[in-house]
Amino acid sequence: MGVPLQPEDDKSIHDEDRLLRRVPARQLVQLDGSVRPSSAVFKSEEMSVNIESLMIEQGRPLKSTLERYPQEFLTSIRAGEVRPFGLPIIKDTDPPNDPAHGLVLGKKKDRFANAMVRMHKWIVPPPD
Repeated sequence: MGVPLQPEDDKSIHDEDRLLRRVPARQLVQLDGSVRPSSAVFKSEEMSVNIESLMIEQGRPLKSTLERYPQEFLTSIRAGEVRPFGLPIIKDTDPPNDPAHGLVLGKKKDRFANAMVRMHKWIVPPPD
């Protein structure tokens, strides 16, 4: 048996597509009067996201990502911000997953996680 192949990046997920990531309160960092996600939010080898364009196609508000997680917050990064790091983005919509679910695959280095912390945009921010 050979080494399993890394799935190929799904080009149907456009660079401008936002990838939505839930952030639990324990992964928030207070900094100079503001709150940001910890870099740990962006380090999972199979980083779970919801894909904005799929949610729009399904007629779902972005905030519905938090329906089963009311104590969490929601941030986003763009697919085009992920791709320069060579990490494939794939759809992972088969049940029991969310029909807008995707994954950012591969080992995430500090450089990637710190870049995502700088580029993220809150959709449902924590209170100040």
